[in-house]
Amino acid sequence: MNVKLLTLSMSGFVVILLGLLSLSSYAQTPDGQTPAVVKLSTNPKDYIRNIIFLCCAALLFVSSPANTAPFAYSVDRIEVTGNIFGSLVDEFDDGVVAPWEIQDGTVTESGGLLTFSGSGAYSESRADSPHNLVNDGAGNFTVTSTWLPVAPSLNESFGMIAETRPDPAVEDDDIEVGLVNLSAETASLLGLPAGLSVFFAHYASGEPILYPISSGDITGHILLEITFDDDTDLFSGGISLDDGDTFIRSFPAVASIYPVNYLTDFELGATRMVPVPVLFCEGFEPPLDQALSMKKKSKRAVPVKMILKDSEGTIVNDTMIAPPVVEVAYNSSTGSSIPGYDGDLLPAGLSDDGNEFRYDPYDSLWVINLGLKAYTASGEYTITAKPGDDSYLLEGCSQTITRNP
Repeated sequence: MNVKLLTLSMSGFVVILLGLLSLSSYAQTPDGQTPAVVKLSTNPKDYIRNIIFLCCAALLFVSSPANTAPFAYSVDRIEVTGNIFGSLVDEFDDGVVAPWEIQDGTVTESGGLLTFSGSGAYSESRADSPHNLVNDGAGNFTVTSTWLPVAPSLNESFGMIAETRPDPAVEDDDIEVGLVNLSAETASLLGLPAGLSVFFAHYASGEPILYPISSGDITGHILLEITFDDDTDLFSGGISLDDGDTFIRSFPAVASIYPVNYLTDFELGATRMVPVPVLFCEGFEPPLDQALSMKKKSKRAVPVKMILKDSEGTIVNDTMIAPPVVEVAYNSSTGSSIPGYDGDLLPAGLSDDGNEFRYDPYDSLWVINLGLKAYTASGEYTITAKPGDDSYLLEGCSQTITRNP
């Protein structure tokens, strides 16, 4: 099933991530219950960004109205002990967010609380700590954040992430713990349990784990814990729903994709997802159903045509969405020249202005005659159909045109 995940990540607490999800094998918890396990692609480049607390905004095709009421989730303490940290404690009692750096949304510090708030159908709020260099051989460390005993509302989540990277300019690797609340519609799309869950996720390992709970299980402050074992160089997670008296620690230990030593920081945040439909294209219609190569001086226009369908196979027309747009990406590395092709192309004078597709109701096609006047440099041009606004996603239509030297 093609799904869209909204992600809460260490360096971008809520971002959108595309991937193919399939149900994986199940892991048993100490009390005999079975948490849901979702297997993701193990290549981080497959995602626009990390995993949100499995706040599976695979809210694809969800028909219920979006929640726009304000939300707020608060932390009243975070502590890091061990390794080079010694014992660092922030009880958020000085009224100043710094040294935490606000990454997105509204983050405030007042009354001994660091609060992440937002409103609207889609909202994210996050802040991260300064980087520290974790030294291999310097001992274990544990980071624990203490949250107010409030369960997330439907299709909302909050949590904590430990981020590792060898250099600030390098993509981070995330280990995540948190709580998420999935609506019945969202959960059914993924084959996951509806309602409240705790989860542990390491997207590079490919198996985020969702462990269902009930609101009655939250009997005290919620403690989110990530530990590092210096002997094994493994991270693990723990979650307490009763002021730290007991912990769920049935999650597997995972290794950072980076060798120690590395920079480590911690991020806290909350998010609300928005239902986002995904539209599908089975590829461009001729002549762009195949890769084309253009003669060096060709100035013809390429008719770019496609049929869009929703998840039920219904054809999508211009009364249903904002017109898609065409995106052209250039790559100068093309190798040797290949035979040019001008068949089935149009005179340059028939090129459309702008980059929006127009809808042809007679053939049920979205069409744009793409002029090549602006693309005269030798190289490969990737032609991709993109959504016209953020109210939908679009998958499946991309092709290349090579301009010969």
